[in-house]
Order: sequence, then structure tokens, then C-alpha cells
Amino acid sequence: MRCIIFVERIITAIALEALLREVLPKYNGWKTKHIAANSSKLQNQTRTNQNEIIEEFRMSLVNIIVAASILEEGLDVQSCNLVIRFDPLLQ
Repeated sequence: MRCIIFVERIITAIALEALLREVLPKYNGWKTKHIAANSSKLQNQTRTNQNEIIEEFRMSLVNIIVAASILEEGLDVQSCNLVIRFDPLLQ
């Protein structure tokens, strides 16, 4: 199973990845990573780092990517089983 979870905020991506990292070890070999924008003050990932994470996802070394919507454009993963749009509650 491979899943991409799109979030609005980078802090949400970081927090959700940390939460999933705590839960997923119970499920044999599942691994999650997040992708943040290059301009993020919270997480500085280069385009090379982002491409490495995407390649690991394509090779099934990473099962879940939590990403800001910056990743939506240009991402073509043929064998992704599930895409989730994780939006904050509206008040």
C-alpha cells in the first residue's frame, strides 16, 4: 500500500508524519516521510531531497508521503493506492 496525504500547512505535514511514525512500526515495515517547500522556515528540504523521497516512494521504500500541496503539481505516481486531502476544520 502506498498513500499520499496532502496538507495545507507544513507544520501539519511535520506533525502528521511524527504521529504516523509512532503508529506505523506496529505494521511490519511501513515507513512515512514528509515533503516541505523549499521556502519553509520550519523545514529546509532541497529539491534533491524531495526527489529522493519521491523515488523511495516509487520503489516502495516509503509507504506514506505527507506533503504540502506544493507536491500536487507534476507528481505522477502510477501505483499510488490512496490519496487523502487532509484539511483543517472550518470554524
